[in-house]
Amino acid sequence: MTSLGRSGSTIRLRAILSAIIALALLLIAWGVGNASGWWHHDAPHTADGTTNRPYRVTVNLSLNGCTADWTASRAGAQVISLNNTTDRSMDVELIGTGANSQKKQPTAKDAAAAQIYSELERLGPGVTREMTTVIGPGHYHFLCLPDDAPAVSGTDVTIAKATAGQVTALPTPLPHAAPVTEQELIPVAQEYVDWVRTQLPGIEKTVEKMHSTVAKGSEGWRRSAQSQWKTAHHGWLTLGAAYDAFGDLGTDIDGTADGLPNGAADKDFTGFHRIEKDLWENRAPAEVLPHIGALIDSFEAIDDKTLEVGALDIGLRAHEISEDARRLTLDGKDDFGSHTGLDALTAENQGTQKVIALLSEILARRLPRDEFDGMKSDLKSNTDYFAELSQEHPNIAPANLSHEIAQQVRSRLGEQTEQLARIATVTDIRRAE
Repeated sequence: MTSLGRSGSTIRLRAILSAIIALALLLIAWGVGNASGWWHHDAPHTADGTTNRPYRVTVNLSLNGCTADWTASRAGAQVISLNNTTDRSMDVELIGTGANSQKKQPTAKDAAAAQIYSELERLGPGVTREMTTVIGPGHYHFLCLPDDAPAVSGTDVTIAKATAGQVTALPTPLPHAAPVTEQELIPVAQEYVDWVRTQLPGIEKTVEKMHSTVAKGSEGWRRSAQSQWKTAHHGWLTLGAAYDAFGDLGTDIDGTADGLPNGAADKDFTGFHRIEKDLWENRAPAEVLPHIGALIDSFEAIDDKTLEVGALDIGLRAHEISEDARRLTLDGKDDFGSHTGLDALTAENQGTQKVIALLSEILARRLPRDEFDGMKSDLKSNTDYFAELSQEHPNIAPANLSHEIAQQVRSRLGEQTEQLARIATVTDIRRAE
């Protein structure tokens, strides 16, 4: 027994030694083969500022000078690791002037010329994150925007012009825009509010006509009331940028049944959509009139205190109107019997056009002309398309259109929403240096 045990141990020991020797020989062979090219690993590429070989650098952020150790000096693609060494979260912006035809290049701290090339939001204390961007010749610096502390500017860095051989290989600089201040947007928001005030009386007057039509109950009253409802509701939807400006009254006027305990039968379901449900479900005049009267009361309750559009909201709404249309109207979530979704898309786009028209001076200074003109042209084309479809299919919900047309509507609105997101980004208010 004992003899057999020692023999088994010896066999196992020899097997282990043989495996170790085999592994050592394999490693030696790999080393020799690798040196001779038999086993080849690509060596790391030298950074040259192209998309596949961006310049990489780590920059430490502090409350004293923001990025005093940033010394980049070459144009092209950049991957900048930003390390927050402070004890608070912060936003970080890369500010620059870019190429300039003037003989004297303004610095990145020249507020009139400064533009935002890239940014990171909510960079936590002790956290490192990468900022990926492309920059051309010019002057640049980082701006640190810490919580509960003043903004801090970093060292101004000059990026040299690329050599002739580099230019063709370098990526195109990313879109960038000058920061927008609250002082620029306040007049626009106020002008919008003033315009909304001029539209409200006409909408309310149409609702009052609808009330009179239903109250009389003459032959054909329902069809007339439905037409008046469409006119009034279309007018309301053109105020899309003000949809969150009326507080609870906004919900009373145009809220859906979403979230109500009893859905569309709930007593708190009011406004245009409650009346829509009544009119298209053939409710008797006595059932419809109280809801129209309540809608008139809501309009009369609107005053200066309930109608507010903030400076931050005006640019954001240009994008959110289309986003809401995708979320609610395309899938019929705001359809309670009228099937007027195509007309709603038309009205909401008209509201978006109004907002962009008011913002046009600000946007024209920050967006490339081709991009801004294309954005306005596409928006008009979509508005005309939705209006035409609404005339051709007045009682068909978007979801019930032919597959081909429904896909076209969805595609157009989707691309439009993505385009308008750029406006929300450009008009996002920035903290001053």
